[in-house]
Amino acid sequence: MEEYYKEAKKLVQKKKGFYGNFTSWLIMSIFFFVLNMTMNTHFHWWIFPVLGWGIGVAYQYVETFGIFNSKNWEKREIEKEMSRLYYRDRYKANRDGLTLNDIPDREELDIPDFEKLKREWDDQEYV
Repeated sequence: MEEYYKEAKKLVQKKKGFYGNFTSWLIMSIFFFVLNMTMNTHFHWWIFPVLGWGIGVAYQYVETFGIFNSKNWEKREIEKEMSRLYYRDRYKANRDGLTLNDIPDREELDIPDFEKLKREWDDQEYV
């Protein structure tokens, strides 16, 4: 139980750091944009610090929450595939040995009724 707590605390600290960095980046991006627009320059220099800092924020996001190459993603995918394979084999094993007589309370199709309805349907005139 102690190791789960330590791992959870570590993950929460990483998330907290990411949210703080993302919030600062967002506020400073707006500040740089407003500053650039009030200076009446035709050169949009605000893009460079925003992009530079944004690359760092994106890297921290991938490190914190993981993306396709993270350990957690790989672990989840392995577990998902193992579960899928297990249930597929379990279903296949049950399906192979199943016959119609094994199904309880199944309704029998009364063929004469079906044929009568089919004849009535075929005899109707279509407009």
